[in-house]
Amino acid sequence: MYCGHCGTRTEPDWVFCRECGHRLEPESAAASTTDTTAYSQPQPVREPIQLSPRTKRMLMIGGGALVLLLIAFFILRATNGPSTPEELAKQLTAAVEAGDVNGLVKHLDEPDSPLREEQRLALFTESLQTEDTKSSYVEQIDNALQSTEAHEDAGSAVVESVRTQIRNSLNQSYWMTLVPVDSWRGTRWMVHIEPVDVKAALVYMNETLTTSMAIGNLKADHDTIKDLWPAVYTYQGTISSAYADVPVTDKVEAFSVNQPAQATLDYTKMASLDLRLPQSEATVMLNDKPVTGDPSQYIQIQPAPQQSHITVKMTAQGKDITGEVTLNPAEQDTYDLNTVVQKPIAEQALDIVYDASTSLAEAINTSNAKALKSVNPDSGYYNHATWEMNDYFSGNRKYKLQKVVIDLDSVEIDKDSIELSATQVYKVTNEDGSVSDKNIDWTYDITQQPQKDNWWINAAYPSWSNAIGSKHTIEKSAS
Repeated sequence: MYCGHCGTRTEPDWVFCRECGHRLEPESAAASTTDTTAYSQPQPVREPIQLSPRTKRMLMIGGGALVLLLIAFFILRATNGPSTPEELAKQLTAAVEAGDVNGLVKHLDEPDSPLREEQRLALFTESLQTEDTKSSYVEQIDNALQSTEAHEDAGSAVVESVRTQIRNSLNQSYWMTLVPVDSWRGTRWMVHIEPVDVKAALVYMNETLTTSMAIGNLKADHDTIKDLWPAVYTYQGTISSAYADVPVTDKVEAFSVNQPAQATLDYTKMASLDLRLPQSEATVMLNDKPVTGDPSQYIQIQPAPQQSHITVKMTAQGKDITGEVTLNPAEQDTYDLNTVVQKPIAEQALDIVYDASTSLAEAINTSNAKALKSVNPDSGYYNHATWEMNDYFSGNRKYKLQKVVIDLDSVEIDKDSIELSATQVYKVTNEDGSVSDKNIDWTYDITQQPQKDNWWINAAYPSWSNAIGSKHTIEKSAS
């Protein structure tokens, strides 16, 4: 039999229809009804399907989900991003003027661009606050928009248009291009920004100098920092010579995509020191570092240390000589290192000349040339002193040495001798008892005594200069 409500075929033991839940009539009632209809077979009556509560809930949930999916789809398409290059250019310009780096980053076309790296973003964030960087970006956005419109007017295919734009931009040193990106959400316009490099470079080639550079926390690798946002950066550099490390801070406009921007390190504006090496072989140290070169050669040190402590060591006529001087290149940029050893040599020679001059007075006063001391007896000085006693110092006068003055600038050293000029001041008592001063200006030739460490005077001859009037002198007076 069948359900009279929904027409579902039923079984004899069913009390209710298992499809619609309607109560079934007993089989006897159904039979009597059949008997009254002699000529017709009962037909099932199909009434509207009544869904179960569970089915209704499932249908409602499915329909709601479909509606939500459709809404989300249209929202995602609507929020895909700028749909025209003009709209993108407007958003980029607004971000630049506000100094909003995130407003630029969200439109970058490359998800793995090195420009997204944290340190590079931090450096660019600082730079974007300056007017120089802002104005450069506003100009590039306008150039990129004009380039895009030109290719659209030409009716280029999208892919070829993008390739052409990027290629032309790089050829013209443009580092920004507006590009369309297609996806299931539609066409979105994005920006391609080409990273730039900054390279440290000396203003002139100098193989004796080395450089280093950093921008913020990014340090140069082989003098180059790669993959930066195009911008104006402040860099910190160092120029290093063998004797000094001098810091340099300056700005670099990093907007070139065809070659690295040059962070110029100009050592020519730094303090320099021109040194003339001693005439004889010597060991020269500047701040405990050796200065090498040939005797009398000029050496330029640049950059020079602010405080340059120089030590010169040499052997002069068998004696070890050491001289020191501390220079400030900002105040004195040229120095003859012979002057460093002139004073210690003169200090040792002063006793020799003083003893010889004192003994000369005794020899004159006693007419005894053998009274001469610190003098080579076989030298011209001995013979010259004897002649002086017999001629220049003739007469009944008595001489007493008052002082000896050595002109430091006159000291010259070579491998055979030391030469210097000195003035001896004598007090002369004349025959009539009057007293006067007498100056004798001589140039002395000093050598090492054979097989001894001591010096003596090997020769002397009149000098045209008076040591007393010289700029740099040392002297020894009678006690």
